[in-house]
Amino acid sequence: MRSLALPLALPSLVILAAACSGEAGGTDHEDPGGGGAFATGGGASVPTGGSGPADGTGGVVASGGTSGDMNTGGGGVPGGSGGAGDGGVTFECGLPALSAPVGDTSELLDVLTWAGKQGAISYTFDDGNSSQIDNYKTLNELGVPFTFYLVTNWSGAQDAIWQQALADGHEIGNHSHTHPNTGSGSDLDAATAYIEMKWGVRPLTMAAPYGDSSYPPLASSRFLFNRGVGGGSIAPGGAMNRHNLPTYIPPEGATKAQLDMGVSSAVSQGHWQTVTIHGFKGGSDSAYQPIPLDNFVAHVEGVRDGGLVWIGTLLDVGAYLIGQQLLAAAAPQVDGASSTWSWTLPDHYPAERCLRVRSSGRVFQDGMPIAKDPLGYYEIALDAGHVTVTTD
Repeated sequence: MRSLALPLALPSLVILAAACSGEAGGTDHEDPGGGGAFATGGGASVPTGGSGPADGTGGVVASGGTSGDMNTGGGGVPGGSGGAGDGGVTFECGLPALSAPVGDTSELLDVLTWAGKQGAISYTFDDGNSSQIDNYKTLNELGVPFTFYLVTNWSGAQDAIWQQALADGHEIGNHSHTHPNTGSGSDLDAATAYIEMKWGVRPLTMAAPYGDSSYPPLASSRFLFNRGVGGGSIAPGGAMNRHNLPTYIPPEGATKAQLDMGVSSAVSQGHWQTVTIHGFKGGSDSAYQPIPLDNFVAHVEGVRDGGLVWIGTLLDVGAYLIGQQLLAAAAPQVDGASSTWSWTLPDHYPAERCLRVRSSGRVFQDGMPIAKDPLGYYEIALDAGHVTVTTD
């Protein structure tokens, strides 16, 4: 990374087996778009888009969904592909690519924090104003996914660029219908209805106008996450208020160095940093605290090219963290050489999400072996609600 001289350390969260009972999970959760679905209950947790030939010694191949580097806020996970070597199911989950083996572990289950990256950053844009629309092409050419929070009663929300943004792999979130100082459930619901009607996706995250304290209680029954305006970052093993996430708001006219400093501390600590930007210099609708586009582009290029950081939408990174914390809190049910962890996904959790894990044993879901990636990790489906590791 050109701007963040940080040592690479593979973070992980170790899950130890214990002789105690786990409670079987399972809940309905939301698919905000039209991607391929995982089949749950009874069969293997593989995408339902179809099956193909075995790979290796019995790896299941399933198609459905689309592949790509960016996972949209409104779409599903790409279909699974065949396992390699000893066979098994492989889920292509749209998680960030890794460039080096993750190494072996002596633990039964070892979750890779931030999918194996040192830290995570979610760049969010509020208001959907003219400077975001006018510069969308430049933003999209950075090749990383962003989250755009729209005020649906404002003219910018009617622009055709947001349909393209979804197609390009970005997330569209709720920033209210009229941007009131004090939160209103009906106003938030109107914004959600507009987004669903206009683009056929249901927003699962929101950003509170002005960060007002009236919004977190409203968000808790409507969204998986609400991003506030208070400063700070999120530690993978620490307490997290999902409905009032902290953020970094760059000062007006921020330099590249200031933008770098705004995220470097979080990344060096292995945290998740959300960033809130309202727009860029030169827009026609007076964005709050605008920053020079060139400075932002140079900053993101430095973070991206460094390869240490997962740059993902707020929904994608946040959903992964929830899954990791659920697995960390689960007590395994031990039966001889098998240990099974179970979990229940929260309301408004998106469908078709995965965790990357290492294991000293063999990993199964719904009785099917999960293939080990050549880099040494497994990707397990959170929809399944359980995972089993055997050592026999």
